[in-house]
Amino acid sequence: MLKDFLEGKPLGHPIHPMLVHFPIGLFLLSFLLDLASLAFPSVPSLVRDSFYAMLLGLIMALVAGPCRVSWITPTFAAIIRGNARRRHT
Repeated sequence: MLKDFLEGKPLGHPIHPMLVHFPIGLFLLSFLLDLASLAFPSVPSLVRDSFYAMLLGLIMALVAGPCRVSWITPTFAAIIRGNARRRHT
């Protein structure tokens, strides 16, 4: 049940590609807020907001990671067994 959810079977599409953008964007936002806090030291909320963007980015990365692992593990197992489908382009 959990594996099916992580693979995105209820949605018909893997969840990882939908979630991976959030940590990237939040880490970038955290970096930009840190730069802004250096440029504008009189605004103390920039440092706090940068911290929360980094924290939320870390949480989202921890959510997106298992989705990728559950999605790619069967492919790696098939490669190791030697019965993976080969695509010729």
